[in-house]
Amino acid sequence: TDYAAEIIRELSGEYRLSDIFIIAKEKRLAEEDQQCMEKKQIPCEYLEREQPDFERNKVKVTTMHSIKGLEFKVVIIIGLNEGVIPYGGDFTEEDNKLLESEERKLLYVGMTRANELLYLSSHQKPSRFIREIDHRYLRFKRNSCFKPLYRVAVTDYKKQDQILDLYSKEELIRQWVLRELVDSYGYKESMIEVEYPVNHFSQKGYADLVVKIYHQGKEVPFILGEIKKYMAGIESAEKQAVSYMQALETVRYCLVTDGYRLKIMDRDQDEINDIPRFNPGMLPDTIERFRFKSYRNQQVLIYERDTDEPEAISIKLPDTELNHPIDETSSVAVYGDIVAGDPIDAREEMKEQFLLPSEWILQPENAFMLEVTGDSMQDAGIDIGDYVLVNRQNSAENGQIVIALLDGEATLKKYMQMGDSVLLIPENTRYEPINVKPEQVMINGIVIGVLKKTSRN
Repeated sequence: TDYAAEIIRELSGEYRLSDIFIIAKEKRLAEEDQQCMEKKQIPCEYLEREQPDFERNKVKVTTMHSIKGLEFKVVIIIGLNEGVIPYGGDFTEEDNKLLESEERKLLYVGMTRANELLYLSSHQKPSRFIREIDHRYLRFKRNSCFKPLYRVAVTDYKKQDQILDLYSKEELIRQWVLRELVDSYGYKESMIEVEYPVNHFSQKGYADLVVKIYHQGKEVPFILGEIKKYMAGIESAEKQAVSYMQALETVRYCLVTDGYRLKIMDRDQDEINDIPRFNPGMLPDTIERFRFKSYRNQQVLIYERDTDEPEAISIKLPDTELNHPIDETSSVAVYGDIVAGDPIDAREEMKEQFLLPSEWILQPENAFMLEVTGDSMQDAGIDIGDYVLVNRQNSAENGQIVIALLDGEATLKKYMQMGDSVLLIPENTRYEPINVKPEQVMINGIVIGVLKKTSRN
């Protein structure tokens, strides 16, 4: 009755009282409910089948046997307890099967009387008939994505390696919540942690579960859950959740449940209808964005790739963000870091690969990339962290930026040959040019482009 009254008050601004119908299995229960509603100052009347009055703006109450042929916008069926429906009488097995079949039909007739909203409630162990309904078609609350409690097989439990007692009664409820967070709300299992440590004043506790998101570059708890065994009550869990939420500054929502009751609160401890669903902004951005400048034609384009799917690339025009067509692509290896400063040992270990448009490359078999870790070429627009695209060759023209090898050591500089000398010129006034004889230097390749990491404006 309390649950039905709560629903009616919630719906009072959306529906007329006469749009709402309460159904009980027996006339005695229906009459008791009608009296309780009146005490709660909710206008309510028992519907007489022979002389029904649908004009008065009152909630109507009747029995399952009297409901056939009637329809209402909102139907609330109360008292769906095991032992009440189906009735747990002492009959023969054959009679019990017949009775169960008839009462199942009776309940389904009552359920089909609802045109818009249907509520099923029990105040004890729910009827097996409710458990027979596919949980995908039910919700714990009208404005919540949570499905009513259902059993998850132990073999299908999530986070098994983090659970101390797989067979505890609380674990039955937690696994339902974990499954709902993944299936109904879309959270990744990797975002959820159980037995999350919480330091509250001088004591250390463990939250039953948290959902973590990325915020300002850090992984932080966002939703907190406290679980109790079935029908154990949620009062103590609520107090625990509030204390944990106070200790965890980034938590914005908490839920407490015993599988029978579910309460969701925000940071201000106000009860709300639901928690947020997953959205990609809760995870680190997997899209890497680079500004590519070609040293062959000075063209500038935007290059994007998905780190989770490296072959998913796109090329865009920098001013309009319109897509630039890609005819063919080539895979280019990134080798060990090159310091754009004093020479270092050349390293040949491949670190990763980039899929690049073939039009950016001179010869795919000679193309490779290096990551810059120095600043001697910064005035040429090549900074620490940039990737230089190189065509492997042993000659260069004056003014080209090259990978030069000096006695087995590599450096990134501008190439300039003057008579019988070669100048390797930095583009930073803090560094001096390197003056060597032509036979002292070997050209390993010329830079044909640079990829500079950037972000969306």
